[in-house]
Amino acid sequence: MEEFKKNPETPDGYYYFLSNKALKEWKEYLDYPNIIAEKKPNISISRKPAKVNEDLVSVDKLYLQYQEKQNPCAIVLKPDLVEGQDYILVDKSVWEYFSSKFPGTEIRRKGIVEVEGEGENIKKKIVLVKDMHVVRILFVE
Repeated sequence: MEEFKKNPETPDGYYYFLSNKALKEWKEYLDYPNIIAEKKPNISISRKPAKVNEDLVSVDKLYLQYQEKQNPCAIVLKPDLVEGQDYILVDKSVWEYFSSKFPGTEIRRKGIVEVEGEGENIKKKIVLVKDMHVVRILFVE
């Protein structure tokens, strides 16, 4: 993840959401503070993380019809999610690691990397591209 933070560009331009709640639960499960301190971790099965990203997905009863059934935007997110607070963006390899260890929902979106600053003060930020697919939403009672 550290390498991704330094250079967040991906070959295909897709980024994956990773819930901060799931990341926190994962760190507690693995006893991350002891790992960082190079001590023996105290792994407890009772702290095993819940489904990854379940807290980001909208549970409103909506019927979505997409032109493309495998469209990444078929997963509807809760409104008002804040990057850094509710989730972080990661690359495919980080997502595949988490999804291989714990069940969850893949949330993938297209993005571009914007560069700000000059010289040693360069910062790279991922900006998600708005989906331009036509969607029909029908509310179900």
